[in-house]
Amino acid sequence: MSEIPKAYEPQAVEAKWYQFWLEQRCFVADPARVGPKRPAYAIVIPRPMSLAC
Repeated sequence: MSEIPKAYEPQAVEAKWYQFWLEQRCFVADPARVGPKRPAYAIVIPRPMSLAC
């Protein structure tokens, strides 16, 4: 059994998952999926605070 790394190593996993998300069209809005039982919505994420402030 392999040991779990003590720190997160993004380069080891993110390229694989990002490619999967692109292939699965996870970043593409599909208006055909919106309807009375499935209303459209948006998640608003505030922009990061600037370090220069």
